[in-house]
Amino acid sequence: MSQAAAYFFPLANAPAEERRAFRRYPLPRRLSFEAHWQGRQLQLQRVSGLGNISAGGLYFCLADGTAPPEGAQLEIRLPLVQRLFRSVRVSFHCQARVLRHDLSHRVAVRFHEVEFLREQRESALPLPKPIALSDRP
Repeated sequence: MSQAAAYFFPLANAPAEERRAFRRYPLPRRLSFEAHWQGRQLQLQRVSGLGNISAGGLYFCLADGTAPPEGAQLEIRLPLVQRLFRSVRVSFHCQARVLRHDLSHRVAVRFHEVEFLREQRESALPLPKPIALSDRP
C-alpha cells in the first residue's frame, strides 16, 4: 500500500475483528460537548482513556446508568473553534444513532445529518459586554 493510500485509508489493513471504518482519536480532556435525548441533556462523565471520536461517530460515558436504547436518536453538539477573545465560534451539530452499549453507561453512536454552525458574537470577551456610562439610564 502506498503512503497516500495508507494516509487516506488507515484501517484498510486492520485486523478482521476491527469494527470501525475510521481511525479513532481520544477525546481531548478540555473538549466539552453536549448530548441530548428526548429533549433532556444526558449527564456525561469524563473518564480518562475511554472516550474517543472518529469521522463517523463518538464513544462516550454517561454519569448515570440510564443509557438511551440502541437505535435511539441523539442530538450531539461539539465546539470546533472556540478561541479566547475571538468573536467567531464554530460548532458541530448532528443527529446520531446509538449503535451499542458497553456495560450500562458506555455508549457508541454514529453521526448523520451533520451541520456546521458559525456563531458571531457581539463581544469577543469571555465576560458580558460592558455597558458604557452614556448608555446607563
